[in-house]
Amino acid sequence: MSEMIDEYLNGRYETVLQEERLGTGHAVMQAVPFMEESGGKNTLVLCGDAPFIDSETIRKSLEAHERRKFHNRHNRRIGKSDGLRQNSQR
Repeated sequence: MSEMIDEYLNGRYETVLQEERLGTGHAVMQAVPFMEESGGKNTLVLCGDAPFIDSETIRKSLEAHERRKFHNRHNRRIGKSDGLRQNSQR
């Protein structure tokens, strides 16, 4: 099956294979070395057994992610918090 996916993607995207089906969290753990090597680029994780997500939903999610990333970087530069993270250090 993984060969079929790689053939369909035709080198446009890189994939990571989860040899044993042990859940989404485990799949992400298998991809950590790849994500670290990718230099902080965006990574999309989709569950294979979830209903199909169309390209428009993915595109809008990426746009929202990019806006959020920009907003957080900007606020860090001027010393503001995004209000969503709480400091748990004591």
